[in-house]
Amino acid sequence: MLRLAAEQQALLSGLLANPRLRVSGPAGSGKSVLAMATAQRLASEGKRALLVCFNRALGDHLRAEGQRFLVEHGLPDDRLVVRSFHVLCHEACERREATWDVPEDRDAARLFWRDEAPRHLLDAVAEGSVAPFDAIIVDEAQDFHPDWGEILRLTLANPETDHLWLFGDVAQDLWGRGGFQASAMPRFVLSQCHRSTAALTRFCAALLGIDAEPSPLAPEGEPPTEHVRESPARTMRRVGRVVSELVEGQGVEPERIVLLTPRRKEHSCLAGVEQVAGLVVATEPEDRDGRLLHSTISRFKGLESDVVLLLDVTPETPPEVLYVGASRARLLLHMWRA
Repeated sequence: MLRLAAEQQALLSGLLANPRLRVSGPAGSGKSVLAMATAQRLASEGKRALLVCFNRALGDHLRAEGQRFLVEHGLPDDRLVVRSFHVLCHEACERREATWDVPEDRDAARLFWRDEAPRHLLDAVAEGSVAPFDAIIVDEAQDFHPDWGEILRLTLANPETDHLWLFGDVAQDLWGRGGFQASAMPRFVLSQCHRSTAALTRFCAALLGIDAEPSPLAPEGEPPTEHVRESPARTMRRVGRVVSELVEGQGVEPERIVLLTPRRKEHSCLAGVEQVAGLVVATEPEDRDGRLLHSTISRFKGLESDVVLLLDVTPETPPEVLYVGASRARLLLHMWRA
């Protein structure tokens, strides 16, 4: 997550010469790494930069990295602001001392996140309670609603001319919101995957028939291991044996293993399961030391793990969901599907 390959280094140098740019690339091509490096470079040059994404878990990860950068370089906290979009909206609501009331009803909550939460940010901009940014870097741009993009533009000191870069991958669009609209902006395409082994890169690319080249430095690695999805109890017994072999037989630390499911835990084969192979199953990425981690595929999007155990895959699982889940793996992938 911290290394820039030669392709990315060349792009970063070119990025800073373009006030507006779209960068696209497959999973693992380094978009989040490049987005962070761009934001850090701008902050070190004295600009007030915002790095924003949709996924909250990714936002928390990037925020911690951004904070380390500010501390190491002795920069003020407001020089580099890293947030997921709805956390940014929530903070704007707090500044306005307004009410943040998420409905319990699922349909009403969906409308809240789509319309009402962003309106708090829009109102804060109009009232001047949000300090303007000199540059905005958007990661996961395909996950944004077009209206959110317009609101973000207004947080720039000069919305028509200040720096705006978008990083995204339409193959990872799980929400169908339309994405950050910026058709007139020049586009740069990343082609190499720097996250995974060559074998896993080819497997993930084949899932959607997309172009993705393994990094020349990537080891060949092992192809995915596919298991037959059975009843939840039988599946979990097999998962336990695989985990035991990884941890006890191969010396893999538990925190390097993640269990991914298309749906929430209570609706998966992990329902009611607190331990696997004697290891506690955590549900928060920051709480995985010495533990296995479970996450939904959508919540883990943008993150990665050395070993991924992909569970509950059925013929009804959308191919883009399968692609996102499988492409989280850096070294090993085990997949249970019907």
